[in-house]
Amino acid sequence: MPTSALQIQLLFGPGSGRTISFTQGPVTFGRDADNTLIVPESFVSRHHGEFQLTAEGWRLVNQSPNGTRLNKRLITHDKPHPIKNGDEVGIGDLAVFQVTLQDVAAPASAAPPGATARVTPAPLGGPAAAAPPHGLTKRAKLLLSIIAGWIVVLGVLAFLIVPPGGGRGNARSLTPLTNKEIEAILLKPLPPRPTDPVMARQRLQEAKDLAADTSRQHASLFKSYRAFEEALVLYGTSTFRDPQDEWLYLNVQDRVIKDLTERYGNAYDRLKSGQFQTAAQEYGRLSSDLYFLFAADRDNPLSKSVSAFQQAANSKTVPQ
Repeated sequence: MPTSALQIQLLFGPGSGRTISFTQGPVTFGRDADNTLIVPESFVSRHHGEFQLTAEGWRLVNQSPNGTRLNKRLITHDKPHPIKNGDEVGIGDLAVFQVTLQDVAAPASAAPPGATARVTPAPLGGPAAAAPPHGLTKRAKLLLSIIAGWIVVLGVLAFLIVPPGGGRGNARSLTPLTNKEIEAILLKPLPPRPTDPVMARQRLQEAKDLAADTSRQHASLFKSYRAFEEALVLYGTSTFRDPQDEWLYLNVQDRVIKDLTERYGNAYDRLKSGQFQTAAQEYGRLSSDLYFLFAADRDNPLSKSVSAFQQAANSKTVPQ
């Protein structure tokens, strides 16, 4: 007998456009890390709402005093609301999810209680992985665009830091990286390694523990992202099987990109305005934090750019 799968398309963040599928509820969403789907916005309640699977089908339940929007209509009570194909769920002015309902036939050998079936995306990596479809996937296209962006970044930095004629470049010729270039650097996959499921599970658990640690904000955040990336490499895949792990990973990824682009831009503004001591301190903190992301790889374009601008700040040189 067919069961109803809830397919949730993400409408914001780095995972925008991605679809995650559930055949069991509840599927909770909110600001806290213990939700199935984490929405890291200040105006989102810690436990904002959930999707429930009932005998009549999937229902949306608001759990926030601020309300939840269903097709732009504000729901302020906790009465379950039926959902249908194409419904849009929003929080405040932010469109968060679009839902699709799909009947899926139960497998011949039923999954154990508590297991979560997934329709999209298909599990990747490991012996149970499905064969990839013909043609380039969205992930492959993204990786190709990242590689192309990486090549451009390397070329630009090579020209700026080591200008024609050799020797060290004048700090006045330095040009800051754009937000897109920083994002491309941060999204560059780690080099492949032999798969190790046991170590991958350990790194994944470390990543989740660090993501929940708010005592050391920057260090924990960057260590968490590095651990997530290492877990993917050790699993030999590009996405996590568990939708909650994948959502948390994308959340951490988004926070890292926002944090670094903002801090990098702020430090450059200090340098341009002649606040050399403050700029040098901010670039120094950035350099230390980048170690948690790139470890011994100090030759990555972002670390090299931060180092070059830190030298400019120390020498009280304003780049043009």
